[in-house]
Amino acid sequence: IEQLKPDVIWITNLQEGWHDESVTSVGKLKSIAPVCSCLHDVIPLQFEDKYLVTHIRSWYFEKIEFAKKSDLLFTLSEYSKQEICDRLKFPEENVLVVPCSYRNDMFFKREASSRTIIPGLFDEKFFLYVGGADEHKNLRALIQAHALLPPDIQDDFPLVLVGKDVAAAEGH
Repeated sequence: IEQLKPDVIWITNLQEGWHDESVTSVGKLKSIAPVCSCLHDVIPLQFEDKYLVTHIRSWYFEKIEFAKKSDLLFTLSEYSKQEICDRLKFPEENVLVVPCSYRNDMFFKREASSRTIIPGLFDEKFFLYVGGADEHKNLRALIQAHALLPPDIQDDFPLVLVGKDVAAAEGH
């Protein structure tokens, strides 16, 4: 790495390599360049009984140790930042929040109605959830909160869930 003389080493996703052949580490090779790593969250540390009960446990904790050796961590939300700082004892000033987003002007724009994209949707107004149905996503609370809205608002703004396994969550 030193022969490349990098100004900085950026690891875009430190937790790669479980299902593929990516190699990610911090501190195994000598470098004077600062290391910046992306650590999306520490959800497995919050729900160890669910996510860290198999042989993935040692792999995950190795990645966490690498994260702790980074000079700077990027994460996706203030909540994740706080969890990383609290659980890893990582200095707050060395964790930057970079929210997931995109620049609309950089992407291909296609004229389309939401009705053509989401079959069965009859209105242009709705609440949209996009993501997985893991328990920590708290879809049950979202569905219950929507059900507490006045009936006219529920009718005017249906709740649309899109993502892996969300059909199972709709039964709550």
